[in-house]
Amino acid sequence: MDHVKFGVIGVGSAWSFHGNSCVDSPVVRFTAIYDVNKKLAAKTARMYGNGGMRVYDELEELLKSDIDAVLITVPHIYHEGITARAAAAGKHVLCEKPMATTLEGCDMMIEAAHRAGVKLMIAENHRFLPAHRYIREAVAKGLIGDV
Repeated sequence: MDHVKFGVIGVGSAWSFHGNSCVDSPVVRFTAIYDVNKKLAAKTARMYGNGGMRVYDELEELLKSDIDAVLITVPHIYHEGITARAAAAGKHVLCEKPMATTLEGCDMMIEAAHRAGVKLMIAENHRFLPAHRYIREAVAKGLIGDV
């Protein structure tokens, strides 16, 4: 596999960070898109898809497509349900933070991924920021005392 075919679920403000950061990626291809706002989904497909992003009218249709994974960028309260549906469809999941709104929801998402044998990752992108790495190193070196 030379690239991963992603389906985008939800095209609100969080989506734009992912879309903009992956636009020139040789390994990520956004090939499918779904949002309850169909006009916004169509507009986003035109902006980011270079003619290769199919707009789906129903989430289940997107999950039945030949995508490898989904990027979930919907409001937090929907993360666990959509993750479970995507996992059950055999799709790997990259879900925007926070993972879920309850610990039980997080556990359910993990179990759904394990049961389906797919990968689940939460997009905690701040862990890679230089300032956060510096803070981690300072704490590990004991520069601010015993934490």
